[in-house]
Amino acid sequence: MVAFPTATRKSAFIAGFSLVLFIALLETLGSFGVFLSGSSEEQLFPVVILFFFVSVLLFVIDVKSLAPSEPKTKIPLLYFPANRAGLNFLLRVWGRMLVWFLGAATAAALMAFGQWLLK
Repeated sequence: MVAFPTATRKSAFIAGFSLVLFIALLETLGSFGVFLSGSSEEQLFPVVILFFFVSVLLFVIDVKSLAPSEPKTKIPLLYFPANRAGLNFLLRVWGRMLVWFLGAATAAALMAFGQWLLK
């Protein structure tokens, strides 16, 4: 059995940061002519989407969060917090989502600052 990584605030930040860096790397490779002209966006879009979903599922939402032990509903994959532990669980997941966004925004800001310095 494969042990999935546990999502933390640090892993969520790194996942957001790495997504922006991955997209920038693909754009840089495209500008240097590594990919065929005009086909890079259409052929690489599924790769970027796959990277996004896998990294968010593993390092932000957490695989164990898809079926938590706290749910009190009979509808699969639908979760309503019914007690304090459930509310804390939901806030932890939302907090990691916010940290993921901050990681992506930090990477974008650092890249923009770097481009401004190089001009």
